[in-house]
Amino acid sequence: MSFYVTGGMYENTRFERLTRRDPHSGPFETYEDALENWSERSRATIDIATVRYQIVEADSDEDVARDNTRNHTTPEHAEQ
Repeated sequence: MSFYVTGGMYENTRFERLTRRDPHSGPFETYEDALENWSERSRATIDIATVRYQIVEADSDEDVARDNTRNHTTPEHAEQ
C-alpha cells in the first residue's frame, strides 16, 4: 500500500463535487512523506477557498485515477 495526494478545485466550499481534478502526487512510501507534499500543495493554494487536497491509500496509480482508494484523509490541523 502506498500513499498519494489527490484533489483539486470543487464547485463550492461544501466540497461535494470536484470540478477540476489536479494531477495526483505519489506514490509515497510513508504517510509523513505524503503529508509533506500535501502541506506544500495546500500552502500553494491557501487563498483559493474551493481547492482541497487529501491523502489517500491505494495500491497503484491506476487505483488513484479510478478513485479506488482507501482512507481519504485531510490532516486535522488543516484549514483548507
